[in-house]
Amino acid sequence: MRNVETIVVRLVLGALLIAAPARARSGSCGGQKQLCHASAKGLDTFCKSTCTGTGKSTCLKQCAKDYRKDLAKCGSDARLCRRGSVQVVFAGNATFDVTLTDSDGGETVASSFQWSTTFDHLLLNPFGHRRIPADFPSAAFASDGTSNGTFTVHVGGGTPCDGTGGLTGFLGKPQTTTTPQEALAVVSGTLHPDGSADLLVPAAGKVDESPAGAQDCSDINGPEMSDFWQDWVTAFGHAGIDNALGSGVTLTTKVTLTAEQLAQGKVIANVQATPDEIPPPDCGSGDGTTCTESYGWTGTVTITRDSKL
Repeated sequence: MRNVETIVVRLVLGALLIAAPARARSGSCGGQKQLCHASAKGLDTFCKSTCTGTGKSTCLKQCAKDYRKDLAKCGSDARLCRRGSVQVVFAGNATFDVTLTDSDGGETVASSFQWSTTFDHLLLNPFGHRRIPADFPSAAFASDGTSNGTFTVHVGGGTPCDGTGGLTGFLGKPQTTTTPQEALAVVSGTLHPDGSADLLVPAAGKVDESPAGAQDCSDINGPEMSDFWQDWVTAFGHAGIDNALGSGVTLTTKVTLTAEQLAQGKVIANVQATPDEIPPPDCGSGDGTTCTESYGWTGTVTITRDSKL
């Protein structure tokens, strides 16, 4: 449908895969195309109803242009569905806590993060049932996506404060105005001749306060956007610094699916932070200061064939 901006977070897969039976559905790919057409028609009708006054002609032309794009996308999504495209949903909870004790009494930082992010119409295997002679690198961009996420941080001590936030990111291919972390709304991996696949889902975006930060309590609810996750969780806390996927990488999914699992109507993976993503509990004790921290996350990754939704 219309261009959608997605806010996403990165996951790292911890490994238990559960094959779930597909739900029978009468609509399948053709039925979903019909629903898509109906939705596009509804948007077009509403768009036309807003066209009034001297700019009515230009407005109607734009509505017609958008309607044609929406219909084309309905057809594209239906073709992807027939080729075996999937929906990928990430959901989870993360925490990061720090306790600093010094002669001034110290400081505490407590944060939590909850998210649920959906990638729609991902074609992970463009070859279908055909065998490939060697490993093949593959990437699939989501054509639609939605995300709901909340972030809270509380700083205690001499200058207590609170902040909230969420996720930011962009859907689809990297934009010229985005950083690599914000533009990776893509599932990539390697397809193997036996039909299995190693998938990496970095999921675009970063954690941002809205607006807030905990480096300086004056930032909380201030005019400037600060990056609590980048400033505290990765830079100060060193979460992900030894991650095999890359130094500083947090919340990024890696999973291997067998050919049988890829053929399932639905596969659910129980996930958690891997040991190389979790920093040591001592975050810099010494010279009369004690610093301890804890970090981790758990969640699920659900992969469902579009034809079974």
